[in-house]
Amino acid sequence: MAVPFRCQTSGVNEVESTTHKVATRAADEASAAWNRFTGLGLGAGLLTVGLACVGALGLSIAMGQGGATTCDRTFGTVHEVSTYDGNRSLLADVAPLLHMDADVLDKYAARTTGAQRDALTALANDARHARANQPFEVRSDLAAYRRACS
Repeated sequence: MAVPFRCQTSGVNEVESTTHKVATRAADEASAAWNRFTGLGLGAGLLTVGLACVGALGLSIAMGQGGATTCDRTFGTVHEVSTYDGNRSLLADVAPLLHMDADVLDKYAARTTGAQRDALTALANDARHARANQPFEVRSDLAAYRRACS
């Protein structure tokens, strides 16, 4: 019995997806670019590493220039004081926390001048005078702090 002749036409009737075509082309282009780059020799690689190091050094210097301001350093403490703003009756364990916050705010107020010092001093006084089972209101002093630190 004779085997019928088959026509081998691979790929003619197969449909290749667009995603596969794009991925294959991107890989080919990346490979060609890498081959061109490495074909330039050791000098090109050393130049690239050197430029990357200089860029990293420049970035670290630029980021290190901006030190934290007094407002940056006191943000957490002021936020803690502001969480109790508007309480009609402070709990007994909250007043000592606010007294400790007052000490921190006084320390930073001594290091600055002007509106920041006034705002920090006012908030410290409010926190220092906090009493258990008493209302706690610092809204106007928080507004002064925000104006001084903006």
